[in-house]
Amino acid sequence: MACFESRGATSALVHYAKRLRDQLPAGSAESTATEAFFPMYTVRAKVLLEMAKVVPHEQLKANKLLVEFDESLGNAVFVSHEWVGHHHPDPECKQLRVLQDALKHMLSDLQQIPLDAYTENYFPSAQPLPASDLRVAPLYIWYDYFSCPQLEFRSLGTGPESPRPNLTRAVDSIPAYIARCKFFFALCPVVETSSLGKVFTTFSWNDRAWCRTERVLRELADNDPWIIMIKSSTELELTSSFAPFFVVQPAGEGRFTDEKDRMKLAPVFQHALLCKMKLLLKRLDVVGYRLLLNKQNVYLRGFDASAVYDLVPESAPNPSLGTDTTACAAQRFLFQNGFTTIHEFSGGWSPLHFAALRGDPLVIQGLLQLRANVDRWTRKSQPIAGVPPGCTALGICCFFKHHDCMRLLITARARIDSGLHPQISASAVADDSEGIRILCSAGARIFKKNHFGDVALDYCSVFGTTASMEELISQAGPELHQADLSKSLYYAAAGRGGSAEVIMRLVELRADINATGRVGKPLRALLGFKGLQYRFGKRTMVTRWGYHYGGQTPLMAAVMSGQFEGAAALIAAGARLDVRNCRNWTAADFARGHSVPDFLSEALFRGQPEGCIRVTASALANAHVQL
Repeated sequence: MACFESRGATSALVHYAKRLRDQLPAGSAESTATEAFFPMYTVRAKVLLEMAKVVPHEQLKANKLLVEFDESLGNAVFVSHEWVGHHHPDPECKQLRVLQDALKHMLSDLQQIPLDAYTENYFPSAQPLPASDLRVAPLYIWYDYFSCPQLEFRSLGTGPESPRPNLTRAVDSIPAYIARCKFFFALCPVVETSSLGKVFTTFSWNDRAWCRTERVLRELADNDPWIIMIKSSTELELTSSFAPFFVVQPAGEGRFTDEKDRMKLAPVFQHALLCKMKLLLKRLDVVGYRLLLNKQNVYLRGFDASAVYDLVPESAPNPSLGTDTTACAAQRFLFQNGFTTIHEFSGGWSPLHFAALRGDPLVIQGLLQLRANVDRWTRKSQPIAGVPPGCTALGICCFFKHHDCMRLLITARARIDSGLHPQISASAVADDSEGIRILCSAGARIFKKNHFGDVALDYCSVFGTTASMEELISQAGPELHQADLSKSLYYAAAGRGGSAEVIMRLVELRADINATGRVGKPLRALLGFKGLQYRFGKRTMVTRWGYHYGGQTPLMAAVMSGQFEGAAALIAAGARLDVRNCRNWTAADFARGHSVPDFLSEALFRGQPEGCIRVTASALANAHVQL
């Protein structure tokens, strides 16, 4: 087969994009929304706030408390959550009370919902959400137990396999519901359930395939990809669905209760991806299109579905370009992405960076034959890909677990430790044991530091990636003494990795549970500046951290950052409650005036750690890596 000529690729891509745009009927709105097969039933925020218990759709409908949503009424909120009971989403109303109190908090005098610390640090253009945005119009709440039929055929005594047509239609409409919602809440407080013997947290929410599906469909809809994480009624944070800890966790690799759902969701994601790519083309957003085009296989990982890479109609092949398979793959890649040469930069990325995102060894081999620079860094952050500036093609492959491409680039003499972010740290964030083994075999340095002075084990701690943590520990062997495990423990508590599993593993490795924060000089300087901003009135996650950093213990950091499971684990491990930081605060002071779980309140204010010990034991019993 002769290759396609990439010359004129940009004009072909733009021509096709303009043709798509011109096909829109006059006055019609662009949208990625899919068809709804069942009405979008919601409850008014006022009705939700008055509820005493969680009742099913049918009862609410009979009492005329459901509203079929229309955009003219106000703004809709999609609530993503885990069911914490066998046949009921919230039998003890623990989640409901948190949702009610959080909603009251947002609708009262709250000024803003702050960004999570990672987004604030690495994507400085991102801004907090003004809480006033939630108050400009009435809110209508979509919650599965309220909005989808629950009791079909139950009165007939039939089993769970019985047909439930209205429920099926409502579930099939979830992509459309998400697309119509202005706001997306992730309701994931720490909930202890004795009946299931489990602890539900942000970690378990993100493990569940359906919760991941809702999150990913949100980012593929024509909405801002922001998620309001509700960890307690007062612990709220604004997180992008494109954050690194989400980007590397596709829905297909989540935990399915029913494997049949995996087959059902494959075409849903294919359709959503195709619609979003066409929407980006209609808007002439070439960079966004290139990112999504080449990220398809990441979205589809775990599903029996194929990516679509040939949206732009191709001209007749040019025999002069040869019939070599790798050359053809590279030329077709350049054409479909609208590149005319391998040296172009688009949104701070070269063609090789986009090829690394795709993870096709044939394309990468073809670009290398065309003399693409294997060690070139990305110049700008691309939040859609979750990749900050200063990454190489090898680093991108590490982040997205493209093992064959990693081996190919290493063979092509890509530098193992190049870039602002060591490649082994990218594999650590991705929780990729195999990637770490590939890099170590090629000579990667386990304790290579980034520009903040952090090593790969610190990344595992920040993001709670247990598989990569165990691999790094194994690879380090007797050299593990080089790691500052107490610093890693502090990072786990201050970041997003404060699960009981991570905390107790680091304690087992003899991290000091009462050691005060010891970060590298660059980060210490940044925190000093942020602390100064806090004193002058700027209130964010990071400025608060900077203000309280001096003398802060892991327990203080865990309470301050809303890592309540981790705080329980630290107390269960014997963390001191009387230590004071540079502001003369104890761990209890960080909880004062905030909503924290009862088990933590009992320990901090009454000196009764039994609840923390119980919660920790329950969390460890369901851990990924048994300790």
